[in-house]
Order: sequence, then C-alpha cells, then structure tokens
Amino acid sequence: MKKVVVIALCLLTLFSLCACAKVKDHYTTRQWGTKLEVDKGNQTIKDGTYTYRYKATTIGYDTSVNIYYPNGASYYSDSNRYSGEIKKDYVTGDLLTSAVKKGISTSVRPLKVVAVLFLLAVGILNIVSPYSGWYLRRGWLYKDAEPSDAALTAGRLLGFVCIGIAVILVFFW
Repeated sequence: MKKVVVIALCLLTLFSLCACAKVKDHYTTRQWGTKLEVDKGNQTIKDGTYTYRYKATTIGYDTSVNIYYPNGASYYSDSNRYSGEIKKDYVTGDLLTSAVKKGISTSVRPLKVVAVLFLLAVGILNIVSPYSGWYLRRGWLYKDAEPSDAALTAGRLLGFVCIGIAVILVFFW
C-alpha cells in the first residue's frame, strides 16, 4: 500500500509539471491615460505615435529596464535609481518602465519549482518508507545490512525537515 501511495504522489508531481500556461508575447496596458502596446518578442513599446525599444533584465525580484527613444536618448530604471533624458513629445520613462514590468512575472521560477518538488519527494519517501530512504542513502553500500530503529526514526525526521523546508521555500523564496 505504501508503494502505491509513493508512486501515486510521484505521478501527481510529474503531471503537475505539465500544467504550464501560455506566455503572452504581446499585451496592451494603460498607464496614466496613455495606451501602450508592449511586444515582448521584438522588445518594443508603441504609444500610437512613436515606437520605443527596451531591454529588461530580471535577477531575482529586481528588474532593470533600459528604454531607447526614437531620437537616440535612453532611460534606465531599476529598483534603486533611474536616469535619462526625455524629449517633450515622448512618453516618460517611468510610464514605459511600468508598462514593461507589468508583463514580467517573477512569481514562479523553474529552479524554485524543481527544488520544492525534490524536497517534497525526498520528504514523502522518507516518511512513507524510511527503509527505502535509508537504502538509497546507505543501504546500497553494504551487503545484507539492515537499518537500526534509530536510523529509521532519523530518516522519518529527515522527511519532516525536508517537507518543512519545501513549505518555507514556497512562501518565502
């Protein structure tokens, strides 16, 4: 019965990886009454009159954006500072930066998903079948060896710790 539960949990984890959403390459947003069309594929923003180029770089939760105006001027913005010159006829850099950042999602990162799923799998394996966890850690090294009760208890505790770390990563990473 325990093996069936472990296999079912592994299959559910595998199927959950298949539920990926389609990423939009083109979206329209309204910033302070200005309609802006952002094309993520070409990295351009259109305001109806002018086309601006941009480059966005995301590291963790911090996104820096470079805006390049049609006249050659540029605007730079990150979480700590901004700089650049703006011609009177163009949309301001902070509005263009807000439009770009609206389409950037930093909530789910592949490394986070893999780490959480790995910790959950290790935790569930050690809780449901501490002997299998012990065998994967140490048992395969020895011929005809059996784990002690203390080793099995430590394996179960390791399982709870792994699941606890996975929960913390989901909410705080």
